[in-house]
Amino acid sequence: MVNGIPLVLLVLLLSTQANSQWKQPVALQPFGTIEHQLLEQVVNAVKKSICKVEVDIQPAIPLPKYAYYKPGNRYRADKLLIYLESYYANQNKRGGKHESQRQ
Repeated sequence: MVNGIPLVLLVLLLSTQANSQWKQPVALQPFGTIEHQLLEQVVNAVKKSICKVEVDIQPAIPLPKYAYYKPGNRYRADKLLIYLESYYANQNKRGGKHESQRQ
């Protein structure tokens, strides 16, 4: 937790087509310790925003220390995205694909 506020990064890959039925699941990637109730609130909000979407809650992963920006007392989004890209690239190399990529 950062200042009592759990950090959650929600990554959405938005389609350019005007389609009311989302074809791919949305992955919710929690960082660190977060209450399940908060995750469910985020899932419900996403489902309300995007019709008939499937939301996959991924297992929590640790926050990378290098992404913390002390002067702003926050985690830098650009560094978190780089971390996620690397994390999932390594998972895929080992065959441990992200749940929304499994068929």
